[in-house]
Amino acid sequence: MEPIDIPILDGPPIDGNLMEIGNVGTCNAEDDTADIERITHHIDNMITKVVELEQKVNEVEQFFLTSSKRINFKGSSVVKDKDKDKHIINIKKQQQDATQREAASAKRMQELMRQLSTILRQAITRPLYLFS
Repeated sequence: MEPIDIPILDGPPIDGNLMEIGNVGTCNAEDDTADIERITHHIDNMITKVVELEQKVNEVEQFFLTSSKRINFKGSSVVKDKDKDKHIINIKKQQQDATQREAASAKRMQELMRQLSTILRQAITRPLYLFS
């Protein structure tokens, strides 16, 4: 970005305190006219520079708006496709996990049934004497 040099006044600063209104009558009318014209010239220059800067800002804003729209239109379908793929993969993984959990629980159930049958067989063949 280029530096902006905006001088406030081209000439020497206006002498005197703005709060001292009583000194207004001591100035020369030609000096007042020259000061007013110089200040008016500076204001016109500053307005011109502000308009130029505003145009540049608008151009930059339009550039980024149009480029972001292009990126969003192109990228949005790709993102949607990736999201769909992730969702499908996630569903398949959940189904596989559910199948594996079900198989593991069936094995545990078979093992528990086997242990229970062993306990019942032992209880039937050997009576347990708790009170002797």
